Amino acid sequence: MGRISAGYDASFALWTADPMDEDAQLAWLFIDGVPHEFEVKEQEETDAGGGPDEGVDATGSWKLSINSPVDDEATEATLELRMAETGEVDGELTMRSPIGGGELSATVSGAVSGTRLSAEAELEMEGMVIEVRLKVELDGDSLEGEATWVAPFGEESSEVSGQREPGAVERGSHLIRGADTAQRDGELSGGQS
Repeated sequence: MGRISAGYDASFALWTADPMDEDAQLAWLFIDGVPHEFEVKEQEETDAGGGPDEGVDATGSWKLSINSPVDDEATEATLELRMAETGEVDGELTMRSPIGGGELSATVSGAVSGTRLSAEAELEMEGMVIEVRLKVELDGDSLEGEATWVAPFGEESSEVSGQREPGAVERGSHLIRGADTAQRDGELSGGQS
């Protein structure tokens, strides 16, 4: 161990929590006694404010446009989501790799609170694991917000926007189809055995 006292050289870090905790953030770093302050981002509770507002549903297939932190060009992505009544979401994120161009796919989990969707996925890209955190506002069939990319080389944020694709959406284990399809199916099954 060392000693912190006047006249001694000091190099140490101050964290917001136990450094081994996944939510811990570096707040201060002192190198040879010189302080360096880091931005501590506010942690959001996934259930803060309860579940989704009435009428808000993130379920569906979303076409996203994400500004890539690698080359500042928009990357197209697909986000397939299922939302429980409590606001919990799961699904899959699929996109083109900004490094190498191959297709990337990852499991997504998160929650909707009010009109805000917070979701995370881990993509494996060129041997690195990159965490993608989405924080977006839902507005009917549109969403807009921020994607944060957390990688071994640092953290970058970029804008994200998207539109829900029309057509079938899955809610829980039930498939909900457009009204015209459901009506046509009802007519066909109602009069035949």
